[in-house]
Amino acid sequence: MNELTVGIQSGSSGASELNLGIADVKSSVEQLSGATGTLLNGYTELQSGLANTGNVFTQMNTAATSMSLAFTQIEQSLTKYIGENPEAASDEQIQIALGTAGEAKQQVQGLIAQLESAYPQYEMAMSQFAAAN
Repeated sequence: MNELTVGIQSGSSGASELNLGIADVKSSVEQLSGATGTLLNGYTELQSGLANTGNVFTQMNTAATSMSLAFTQIEQSLTKYIGENPEAASDEQIQIALGTAGEAKQQVQGLIAQLESAYPQYEMAMSQFAAAN
């Protein structure tokens, strides 16, 4: 009889421990569920913030293209001026301006190429965010 009483008490103690363990698991699941919601909200806000970056790409590309055209026009104007005034070909200031315009145009065209290369990567990231949400 004594062994039966000890067994029942041991079983009761084990059931209490199991009940505490289940309560801990339930609490952990609730915390995980709350954290998942917070993470989803964070991703949604990040996606929203990055969505505006597409407009920035477009604006930067437009500005860079305009700058490239402006430098091309400067080069053309100076070249035309030199053609109409051959003595200007030896003018150091005109040569500096012509060289600067050419170099600036190359740098801006490099920027345009980098923007055009980066934009598809941005679009892929945005589609992955959309898929994740």
